[in-house]
Amino acid sequence: MRIILQRVSRATVQVNGVVESRIGSGVLLTLAVRSGDTVESARQLAAKVLKLHLFPDLMDEDAVHRTNVVDNGFEVLVMLQQTLHATFPKLFPNQDACAGAAEAKKIFDAFVEKLKSEYQDEMVAVTPPGATGMQLEMTCAGGGIFELGAGDSNSAPAPAATKASAKAGPSQAPGTGAAATSLPALGVVTKALRRLPGLKRARATIESSRVLRILKLPKFQAAFGESPQDEIDAFAEALEASAHVFTEAEQEEVMALTGLYISAPPAPR
Repeated sequence: MRIILQRVSRATVQVNGVVESRIGSGVLLTLAVRSGDTVESARQLAAKVLKLHLFPDLMDEDAVHRTNVVDNGFEVLVMLQQTLHATFPKLFPNQDACAGAAEAKKIFDAFVEKLKSEYQDEMVAVTPPGATGMQLEMTCAGGGIFELGAGDSNSAPAPAATKASAKAGPSQAPGTGAAATSLPALGVVTKALRRLPGLKRARATIESSRVLRILKLPKFQAAFGESPQDEIDAFAEALEASAHVFTEAEQEEVMALTGLYISAPPAPR
């Protein structure tokens, strides 16, 4: 089994001219299944993919490879592409090593189901296997293309699967889960908000989007509700001072996420 991981700022799949799947910032996963691959190896690979540190620190873009797709609340687009296992003994591709269509679909489905169960169903988009007339359009994030294998002799074993923190629910206590160690504390986010007014507009837009992604994380919301009042007050003050960087729609989203009121005028669209 082989997979190509590509960090993207957006990706869209059309089938016969109709948009089938679309994601914003996240990861495009192109999977190929070889004869002899198993459902279990697919599940292990899916669990490993979600844990890979492919992205910068949530609050420091210069600190590369510190967070995973779940930490960032990014989306995942998955497609089956058996030609990754093709060889060229002659001038045309030989796909004898590839699994048959039915077996490949079974393993592909297991891979996708594991991604959804470890992350969130709505964060994983899928391209139907075997779709004809498919077109892929994407914008890659530079330096973000990787290859990973399962069942290859040179591949490290996947770590044991654990529930991702984005799948937080009543049975999951705040402060636990895969993203616990890399999720910024409220004070760190407050400092990031305080920096926004001093940034140039383009940079401020990028950083405000980063802050908004953090605020959307279920684990951050749980931690926010349990933070000391003085930390919440400091956050609210920093939010009001930097609120003019956020658009009207973003301000409304922040107020819905935090329960705090913003009086500052929004940034122009």
